[in-house]
Amino acid sequence: MNVSRQSISKWEGSTSIPDLNKIIKLSQIFSVSLNYLLKDEIDQVDFTGADTNDNMPMISLSEATTLLEAMIKIIFLSTQLLPCPFRLL
Repeated sequence: MNVSRQSISKWEGSTSIPDLNKIIKLSQIFSVSLNYLLKDEIDQVDFTGADTNDNMPMISLSEATTLLEAMIKIIFLSTQLLPCPFRLL
């Protein structure tokens, strides 16, 4: 995004604001609304459970950890099998 750390510090300290294009890009990157980025106060949303998907299978934390470890191994192994685009001298 070509933003310096000084600019971000000024945004956080409310001494300056980013231009509109950067605000839009930030909302896309973080998948949040423009209101979320621009409002001083964040609206609290109470979880009612109505948004849960009953068709989603439930798994335990240990099952999720095992699944993630297996996925990481697969990704690591698949990257090891790719040809290297350059040679080290």
